[in-house]
Amino acid sequence: MDKSLTKPYQTLDEKEYIETVQIIDIKKCLNPDNVVVNYLLDRSYSDIDDEKLFSNSFKFLHGYHQTPNETLDVSFNQIVDEPLSAEKLIEIINNNQSLTPYVVDSLKRYHALHDMHTIISQCLDLQNDINDKTIGDQFEDLIDNLTTRVLLTITIESMSYESQRLLANFIKRNDLPIPFTYYAWNPILEELNYQINFNCLIEPLCLTSDRLYLQIGSDRCAGLGKTSLLPLIFNDKRNESLFTDGDRKYRNSCIDILFGKTKQSSYTIFDVHGTIDEKNISLIKAIQVYTALQVIYVTEDDLPNPSSNSKNDFLNTVMNYSSYSLSIPTIVVIFSSDFDKEDKTQQLINRFQNHYANKHFSNIYWSVSSMSTTMKDLSKPKRRRYVERLKSQFSELLEEVEGKTTATHLQFRSCFSIQELYLNIKNKKPNDKYTELKRIHVKFDIENRLEELFKSSTDQTENLKIMTPTSYYRSEMDTIKKKKLSNIINNPKVIEELDIDLRKLENEKRSNAGFTRCSLFTLELLNNRTYIDLLITDFYLEKWRLKYVPGIKEEKEKIKSEINLHKKKLVEQQKLVDQENESAAASNESVDQKFLNDFKMLCEEDKRLKDQLVEVDKKLANVDLTIGLFCDELFELYDYFHDNQPVELENALEDFIKVAKNIAKLVNKGFPIHILRSRPLICQSRLMKMVLENLFVKEASRLVILTIVGEQSSAKSSLLNSTFGCNFRVSAGRCTIGMYLGIVYHKDLAIMILDTEGLMSLEESGSIFDSQMITMAILTSHLVLINHNGELSSNLEGLIGISLYTKLQIQLLPFKPKLLFILRDQMSRDEKIFLEQLSEFKDNLQTSSNFLKVSIDDKCEIKQDNIVVLPSAFNKDFQKEINIIQRWRNQTFAYEINQLRKYILDYFHKQHIHDNFGLTNIDALYNKISSNWKTIDELGQGLLECKSLAELNVTNELKSKANEIIQEKSKLLFEDGTKLLHSLLMGQTQTTEPLNNNSTNNTQVSSDIYLKNFIEDGFEKLHDLTCKLIKDAIDDYEQSAQSYYADIKSNIQKNIEPRILCTEQLLKQRFEQDVYTIAKENAALEIQKQLLNTARIYFDKQTQTITDINELNAVLDERYKELYKKFEGDINLLKKSESDITKTIINIYNGIIRTRRGTTANQYDIYNLCLILDPRTYPEKFHELESIYVSIQSYLTYQQKSNKTENFLKHIFSTNPWKTHRKLLGWFNHLNRDDEYQKKMFLSISEGLIPQVNNNINTMLLTIKLSYNDPQLITNLIQYVDDSIKMQTSPIQQYWTYLNVPQITADLIRMALRFLIDQAKQIADRKHEELKQELNQLKEWKINIQEQFLSFKDSFEQGQKFKTDLQKQIIEEIKRIYTRIIIDDVHTKITNNSEIDPDKIATNAYNDSIGSNPPNANNIMKYIIDINRYYLELALNKIQISKETIVTNEIHRLEKIIYNCVDKAIETVEKHDCHNIQQVYQDIVKNLQQILPGFRLSPMIGISTKIKDPDRFKESFKQLLLGRTKMYQEIIECKNIFATAATESCINLIKTRLGCQSRCPGCGTKCDNTEINHTEHYSLRHLGGAFYGWKTCETSKPYLCLCYQLWLTTAVYHGETKFHPRQKYFSERTPAWFDDLEQKSKTGDLYNDSTLPLEQRRAWMAVRHALIKRYSTSGMKDFENYNEKFYPNIESVSADFEPKWNDIQS
Repeated sequence: MDKSLTKPYQTLDEKEYIETVQIIDIKKCLNPDNVVVNYLLDRSYSDIDDEKLFSNSFKFLHGYHQTPNETLDVSFNQIVDEPLSAEKLIEIINNNQSLTPYVVDSLKRYHALHDMHTIISQCLDLQNDINDKTIGDQFEDLIDNLTTRVLLTITIESMSYESQRLLANFIKRNDLPIPFTYYAWNPILEELNYQINFNCLIEPLCLTSDRLYLQIGSDRCAGLGKTSLLPLIFNDKRNESLFTDGDRKYRNSCIDILFGKTKQSSYTIFDVHGTIDEKNISLIKAIQVYTALQVIYVTEDDLPNPSSNSKNDFLNTVMNYSSYSLSIPTIVVIFSSDFDKEDKTQQLINRFQNHYANKHFSNIYWSVSSMSTTMKDLSKPKRRRYVERLKSQFSELLEEVEGKTTATHLQFRSCFSIQELYLNIKNKKPNDKYTELKRIHVKFDIENRLEELFKSSTDQTENLKIMTPTSYYRSEMDTIKKKKLSNIINNPKVIEELDIDLRKLENEKRSNAGFTRCSLFTLELLNNRTYIDLLITDFYLEKWRLKYVPGIKEEKEKIKSEINLHKKKLVEQQKLVDQENESAAASNESVDQKFLNDFKMLCEEDKRLKDQLVEVDKKLANVDLTIGLFCDELFELYDYFHDNQPVELENALEDFIKVAKNIAKLVNKGFPIHILRSRPLICQSRLMKMVLENLFVKEASRLVILTIVGEQSSAKSSLLNSTFGCNFRVSAGRCTIGMYLGIVYHKDLAIMILDTEGLMSLEESGSIFDSQMITMAILTSHLVLINHNGELSSNLEGLIGISLYTKLQIQLLPFKPKLLFILRDQMSRDEKIFLEQLSEFKDNLQTSSNFLKVSIDDKCEIKQDNIVVLPSAFNKDFQKEINIIQRWRNQTFAYEINQLRKYILDYFHKQHIHDNFGLTNIDALYNKISSNWKTIDELGQGLLECKSLAELNVTNELKSKANEIIQEKSKLLFEDGTKLLHSLLMGQTQTTEPLNNNSTNNTQVSSDIYLKNFIEDGFEKLHDLTCKLIKDAIDDYEQSAQSYYADIKSNIQKNIEPRILCTEQLLKQRFEQDVYTIAKENAALEIQKQLLNTARIYFDKQTQTITDINELNAVLDERYKELYKKFEGDINLLKKSESDITKTIINIYNGIIRTRRGTTANQYDIYNLCLILDPRTYPEKFHELESIYVSIQSYLTYQQKSNKTENFLKHIFSTNPWKTHRKLLGWFNHLNRDDEYQKKMFLSISEGLIPQVNNNINTMLLTIKLSYNDPQLITNLIQYVDDSIKMQTSPIQQYWTYLNVPQITADLIRMALRFLIDQAKQIADRKHEELKQELNQLKEWKINIQEQFLSFKDSFEQGQKFKTDLQKQIIEEIKRIYTRIIIDDVHTKITNNSEIDPDKIATNAYNDSIGSNPPNANNIMKYIIDINRYYLELALNKIQISKETIVTNEIHRLEKIIYNCVDKAIETVEKHDCHNIQQVYQDIVKNLQQILPGFRLSPMIGISTKIKDPDRFKESFKQLLLGRTKMYQEIIECKNIFATAATESCINLIKTRLGCQSRCPGCGTKCDNTEINHTEHYSLRHLGGAFYGWKTCETSKPYLCLCYQLWLTTAVYHGETKFHPRQKYFSERTPAWFDDLEQKSKTGDLYNDSTLPLEQRRAWMAVRHALIKRYSTSGMKDFENYNEKFYPNIESVSADFEPKWNDIQS
């Protein structure tokens, strides 16, 4: 039972009727028995007498479908194998194939079957080729009767019911009438049917706001031109869009549906052809009930004779079909042969009015029209007059009718209302004499749900936050995160504010994210509702949007107009500023400040307007609610549940799986997937991946990707829709947000079509969005369509150039995308002009990219003929027949679209055959698209900041100037800042001078071991210095960059301050570390003083009774516990946490990346692949790598401890399966062969490369303590990662084609930083433990005080205690003071040592290893395995003797120092009156400071007490003399301490002198460039490639040639990639070394030879077994024998040989 409500409705005759509100049961309406009604016509049916001809038409075009199933016809997604031709049509007929795919294809291209008619007419010449003689004999008659309507009806009948419904939309888009009722041949019964097919109405009219227009006529009006008059009533209709051709008997009694507009309203037109009879009368009655305007055509002969009682009164009958008929506004059009005689036509109208005067036709309007038969014979002037009169007549009538139309006349909401009423009439029982027709106000259950959902929603409510909260919060949080990354080193205050906002959003998201009423509704809609429900929802949402969108868009257009106007002023002012700059530079005068102030004001106004535009865009997004948006929320929800609420996901999993399948089905109906969505744009989504996996792709199919890019509103989506039959969203302005994916098929190809958001919009001006979007297209696609209006612009050239630059840097494609330029709306069709334009365009692109040192042709295909010139898709002109301007689809465009599509398909197939083109599966497609966007999004800010290659080149010039200035000022800041802070530190060091005063009140010192005020004061003074240098740097930059454009100049200038601030940050961090040390000393001093103050009262008593001793012990014990607890807490607060260390390291890393990124055009520059990281979210981001990192670390630890070989595969996958790891990583691109191959690659990287990186970093960290805040350390770390990627034996080089290199690089950097953080944390913990050791001395100090208190009762014991304490202090002070002296002396030796010169070290390293004779295998292996460590070892050896000499000499000197100290102490005591022990101690220290400058006073020695017997005290103290030898022996035993401190200091100093850690990827030799932040490496000497793992491709034998030999004659193979010549490999993969190798290939030693130098041949023979084993993992095999003429017979060390390193840490 249908649910219904009732409401009163009053008719004209005042009879009360009940109008029903009925909830439509859609599934019932879609029942096959209800959607198609057949009237079987007997063979005597006279209208169609040539039944055989009609049946053959259906037969030869296969115009029937066996069952009304719900499968979608493949023709909607499958492109025809080849375009239709006359020959192809004959082939179709002979093979009994269907013409349906070609009809659908024509409609998809908006060709409206014009092309088919042309081809069909050409077939007559091939009539004899038809196999079926029956059809052949009738062929001419057949093709003469194949009108557009017949072709459409045959196509409809050939389809399933679901396909019929979808086809109706395509018919409507072609502006063709939709056949609602038609004649069809039933091949089973072999009978003719009259069919009423509601399928043809359902999709276009399931819910509508159109008014219903019904057009019917009497039998006598048949053929007089009812349909032909429609263009005069609806001026948007054209004669070409009407079914007026062919024999009208094939459409007699049939009804077509058209769609037209008047000035005020939109109408759905029901055009009834020919007569009203038993076949259609019930349907017409049902239609009339819902009609808003009916036009009834009659002739003069239809006016009944008043004298007769004839019941054949057509008009009266129609006006009484139902109780509603009289109330419907009606225009009666009388066909008259006397149309040109206005008096007669008026008389005719009067006759009709008089006759029906008593019928109460109060809502009727009368008109007269000429007949089409007479119109054809008229002269042109007369015909024009007729037309103008008819137009005017209908216009006036419509205006009057529409003005009086009430809501009562607008009850048509859905075709289902007509269907319901018609079925009621049809199904009435035979004995029912009369069935009253009741108007039903139809409604749908889904509408009620929507009204409930939207009842509180307006443009003022936060719709996105309410309806799609999960997406909303992610979008808001991502926006903040991007702002943070752009300000990460610029503005700490902004970062802090953003962090607060971010935390607030995170908390809100936890509370609000999850299922909402809207998301639950979307799930139900997609899973449990019909497709019609979805269309109704779409219609409802469109109507809701229309309440708000037009007003907001109008506001937006006003702002855009203001911006455009303002932009002109800004450009003019910028020209003036640039001219003023040039003039000032030439005259050496300052720039007029007024120009700069005016420019600044204009810039501020520009920003204000753009901010307004952003806000309006937000308002627009807030009301742009669509089904697609709700699907995006489901995509986001799935991931949110997966990551945060797994139980919720488990509960809803079945629904999500079903949703994925249903969305995939919608894609087949043309609904695209929002593949790149939201703001900021995101791609990755597990649910979206599930949707893609449910797309139908044949197993043997290859996937190819086509992407279209172009300016906003350049009709990109429309082009794709007409070329491939897609259903991308089209409208004025920005209708595509991000990127949408559709799919079509052609033969064995599945073509993924990506529609992109428009470029060059005001909304995204000033951002990198355009560059990101076109880069995404070029990186992702096999073919990129560049859709452009007008001539090829410089803006477009710039965008393509920058995208190619980005492609060079991140290298995600192993093949070249083709760029096809589509030039739209071209009036001139002379291709020569456009070919010249493209040639010039490409030349300009190549010229501007010369500095990149690559050819454009190597990176993408832009051939001279890669251009398609298209006319406008629409024509707009005067329609001569009816004298009005009309707009219609250009048929030439449709023909050209066919050629464009053929071009595209031919290219895909050709490439597929030749190059194994395309992707293998959907998984590869998703991985490719998502990983590409992830890389572009993360790296884009650094790579895409320029708008063109020319700007990039200029920017690099300016960066170079800025870098020089920054380095100069940073160096100055480092030097002056170090001095400033050092002076502050020296002044802060606490002394015990207050102890000279015996008053305990004066011994109090601050216990604030943080020294906060001191640190803040130091920071303030340092910042003042920094600000001064920043100002100087900016002034210098402005002076050097006067001749450059202001906007580019200012962009570079922004980086000056943050980069100098990096140096300030380093100094701050080092200052804090130094304060850390002072804090340790102050903590110890403070504890000592607190204990002394506690004991002071007992020392002042000068008694030692048992009571005094017990009280002192008790008080000291209590104070000891208090102090221990207090200072332990303070020290723990001072401890560096992991987050502190992470922040320090990440901030330094970010500063380096900002400094180095984008400063070189070199491909594969690792800095261009390094991401800016957020210290706060770094741990969270690293979480994805955590399991891999932990597994590798665990494996390495296990190997080190057990010395056993464990199966790495088993170890690393013990906790998580391989597939989990693979999904987390994203290391593999779309060309992967299979799962096992991926696993093999992963293991190669994890087992070989990552441990190597970690070992290198660990070796580097062995020489540091708390210097993880040194930028050079981070630079070296990045270099280690770079070398590990680029070395010949690297698995990344081997599998390059199959790897997502940017992702792996980013992950390796993250892992390396994590390893550094772990190691730095251990170092910080050790440091903290050292500080805690001071607290462990607390007990010793307490005991010391107690002992001194006990000792003063006996002066001899007092002297012994004092002697022992002083002796110990002298030793400790000598160690402290002379450690510093030794370090300074060693530094001086290094600085003055000519042997510690980088060039000399390089020479010595080579000569002592490779050049050694006889060969020194140990040194050779060191040189090869770790050349940087070997250089360091060698440099240390060079100063080892000097260092040892310095240490030994100083120790010898110390013997005399100790003796002198002892003598001076004894002498001081002897001369002293010795009444107070503290006074004795202070005098001794003053005298010792003459021998040991810097000797410090200790509060724990000689506590102020009275000496009772000075003589006994002196006698006791003299025994110090006996301990001199022992004291010296202790110093000798400290030799290792002195040596270690000197060595550690040497290492850090020598490392800075030895410079860059990079190694040549061709041979492993070290970079000898010592310039800071250089981008080009060079080495004095290069080696044979075999030393670094290079082998010949064919034989896997060692490559025994220098890395620059055979430069232009041999090839390099990496994995399956071939580089020929050898030069190309180094140019593309290792450009930082290219210039050096290129030069040496022309001038280097043996450059024109193919043999190694003699010393290298010797070295190879000496270590070949060890190296062959080392490189055997990459497949290297040794030669069976060597030519003794070249290679001396030298016995190689064993394969297991490992070099013995000197312990450089000792």
